[in-house]
Amino acid sequence: MQQMQQAETNLILVRGASGAGKSTVGELLESHAQCKILSTDDLFYIDGKYEFKKIMDKDPDMLRKNHQAIIDEVEVIMDDYDRMIRDTDYSWMPIDTVVVCNTFTELWEMEPYFELAAKHDWRVHTIVVENRHGSNSVHNVPAHVIQSQKERFEVVL
Repeated sequence: MQQMQQAETNLILVRGASGAGKSTVGELLESHAQCKILSTDDLFYIDGKYEFKKIMDKDPDMLRKNHQAIIDEVEVIMDDYDRMIRDTDYSWMPIDTVVVCNTFTELWEMEPYFELAAKHDWRVHTIVVENRHGSNSVHNVPAHVIQSQKERFEVVL
């Protein structure tokens, strides 16, 4: 039986302040057939409506929990890929590219993803999205919160 060569696996972290266009960039990257787009913001929708404040008022720890849920989902995807390669089960095509769209304003916020990528031997790319188009946050993030995100934004070149 012919051995399938392991495909290149990629974890892409799309970062930027609220309103920069991270989700839009993520959607542009999604054209790859085995690609999964994840965002903590997606976990704050109730019946199709973004309800960040309502959810956080009910459970102030929900932001941390939702960030962890995304990290956990990335790990499941990477584990599934490893299992397919290990078991040489080529009856299905696993996700080989994961795009996570979050603010990631500080480097420590990306560390769990870097660790997962190292553990599973995935390449990591980071994309910083700037709001050069002048749009507003689709989630109605207050201007002072966006300014705070910008002030603490860390970049390594």
